[in-house]
Amino acid sequence: MSNPARKKIYLVLLFILPIGFVALLKQGTFKAGAILPIYGDRYLAAGAKDTTYHTVGPFSFTDQKGFLLTNDSVKGKIRIVNFFFARCQGVCPKMNNNLTLVYDKYKQSPDIVFISHTVDPENDSTEVLAEYARVRDIRYGNWFFVTGKYEQIAFIQNQYLLPKADGASADQIAHSQHLILVDKEERIRGAYDGLKMNEVLQLKEDIKLLLAEYKNPL
Repeated sequence: MSNPARKKIYLVLLFILPIGFVALLKQGTFKAGAILPIYGDRYLAAGAKDTTYHTVGPFSFTDQKGFLLTNDSVKGKIRIVNFFFARCQGVCPKMNNNLTLVYDKYKQSPDIVFISHTVDPENDSTEVLAEYARVRDIRYGNWFFVTGKYEQIAFIQNQYLLPKADGASADQIAHSQHLILVDKEERIRGAYDGLKMNEVLQLKEDIKLLLAEYKNPL
């Protein structure tokens, strides 16, 4: 980046979801026969019989091995997503340690992947992300630590209904400590505070419920 000011990252941790995000989540509804709610806006297109729900838009990032990870790469998978940065000494270590508890339970499942987006792409190279995964004994292939351009990261946070900080530019990205549960149709099915053990345990249970939806569709 030519402007030195653009190299400064506004690494703000959102300890409380803004009112706007909470309002969006409250728009979640139970689809007929579903167990978990579906979050975000919904509408019925003209002439359509089924309701259309908010889905996470297309994305393209680079993972810790230097390979491209896109929405097509994880098509048909349940996703657990969060945002962090490797040099974070605040909430990130606890959040990812808690997320590891969920990973340990489901790491053998072929239907589930974990994606952790860095919000500090200038410092979190693929080598840094690979080392971050290695020291945590994360097996490559079902937990991806990904990086991309600031604009891409801001876009995907918005797709997961996570807000930017007020006044933050493309390279001034805030991130939440929330863990997002996404189903195989790319719909958001849950948001959990990664610092609260009761919510992390709830995520573990909700993944089980979501798997059951696909095993026993109504």
